[in-house]
Amino acid sequence: MNDNSATGVFVRLIENWLTSTPERGFEVPFCQLLISEGHRIVHIDSHSQQEEGKDILTLDPDGQLCGYQLKRGNINVSRWRNEVKGELDELVELPVHLPAFVGQLCKPHLVITGAMNQPTQSRLRGFNESAAQRGFQCVMLSDRHDLLDRFRKCQDVVLPSDPADFRSFLDLMFANGASFIQREAFAAFLESVLPDEARRLRPGEARRLITASLIMAAYAMASHIRSRNYLAEAEGWTLSATRVARAASKFRIARKHWEESLRLACDAAAQAIHRLADEALQHESLVEGNILGDGGAVWRARVTVLCGVVAASHLLRRLEGVVVDDESSAIEFIMKHRKHLFLWGESAAPYFLAMFWYMGTRPRFDIEGENLLAFGYIRNLALANTHRRVEIGIPNPYYTVEDCLEQQLRLRPDRFGLDSFRHVSYTVLPAVHLLVRAMRRQALSMVWPEVVDLGHYCMTMADKHEYLRFRAESATWSSTHLPSPTSWSWLRGQQAAAIDTADQFLPAPFTHDARLPLLFLLCHPHRITTEYVLWLDKQLTR
Repeated sequence: MNDNSATGVFVRLIENWLTSTPERGFEVPFCQLLISEGHRIVHIDSHSQQEEGKDILTLDPDGQLCGYQLKRGNINVSRWRNEVKGELDELVELPVHLPAFVGQLCKPHLVITGAMNQPTQSRLRGFNESAAQRGFQCVMLSDRHDLLDRFRKCQDVVLPSDPADFRSFLDLMFANGASFIQREAFAAFLESVLPDEARRLRPGEARRLITASLIMAAYAMASHIRSRNYLAEAEGWTLSATRVARAASKFRIARKHWEESLRLACDAAAQAIHRLADEALQHESLVEGNILGDGGAVWRARVTVLCGVVAASHLLRRLEGVVVDDESSAIEFIMKHRKHLFLWGESAAPYFLAMFWYMGTRPRFDIEGENLLAFGYIRNLALANTHRRVEIGIPNPYYTVEDCLEQQLRLRPDRFGLDSFRHVSYTVLPAVHLLVRAMRRQALSMVWPEVVDLGHYCMTMADKHEYLRFRAESATWSSTHLPSPTSWSWLRGQQAAAIDTADQFLPAPFTHDARLPLLFLLCHPHRITTEYVLWLDKQLTR
């Protein structure tokens, strides 16, 4: 009899996900599964030339070193002979080279998301018999049926019980993989599986709840991962990492119960950014689909996102401690396309900020980066939003690039309702303070008449945990005007005060991984404040 309950449907969804997800989309959920089972992740080195059969290394609950080789789909004799056996030889026989485990052999595991037919199972038994005779450990097999049972048990704690939550999960899981991820809907889903109303959690419960919620996030991103939509992947994993950081802070969970999950989510988000940046640098035209249907505002918006992503990728590598010998291609990419950058709305601010920070730390290009921020962003936004203009201004950061393009292309001409955006800005003042810190007094003087004409929205929160919520419930917005005339010493004093208070509203788990604050900015443009931008500036340029 078919099980048509929510649990039965969910089990079938997991089974479908196991058979269809690429290996790249399986690694983080599988690591989360291992964490929920008491493992500590030691290393992930999937499909590099140095992996030597070990995609993942862990310490199991007994402290034994375990190595995992992950394979997608079914394994037949041909695939065993051509692909699997050689990697298992390395997994079983070659010692680990990590500093803490040099020379150790690991307990070998082969994990497949499909099945292994009988002839191939016979070859695996023969392989293990030969390994045992030579004094090596036998390979343990986990196939689709084993994984399905383990994932189901892990998910029981966060399976959506409310029909509306389950419907939201299905909408995300079966969304158009080529589209933007719906950030607000995704964040709301994460809130439903890791709720703020949770009771006081025991350590084991907290660990399991966090790991299970990240596996659910991977399910929800399935269509985007299959479509290699790296921007959506990066945003989904960033939202997931942010939710973990907020839960850890709010519930005061011990670091050992959340730091691995947070790191894995940040790893996945950063890797998606790196893949998108590498793809952009290898792409000639940056056109998607039919060239006759692409161009104009859509193309320029894509160029702006990609320039920001290329800059963010290099900033992330620095935070990861990776030294890139030749960054000329990234600089050339941004310089080539800088005349095409498009300010569709204030939600473009993170990409301009990323370019400013990246170019500002490159010799001979710091002035170019500062000019992009001063004239490409501040002046254009201030001119568009002056109260003297009749036309609609630049939309605030709560409107996504998709919203803005739909309105500009008249696909949804009423998208903004009665909002005109004139006379206000959410992001100009933080950008101004970056230029003050860079001592660009002359550049600021050229845009100052428009800047002082604006009302600058500033956000304050009584609860610092709320800053990490996608839509905060306790935020207070106030509008301020800069004094006219404005002295340079007054601006410097305001900046010093903002820097002194910046650390106070950021929960410690949020800053535990140096990459998360930058990743957070890329998909939370409505969280841009003077304090936060100056805090990031200090981290990225020190």
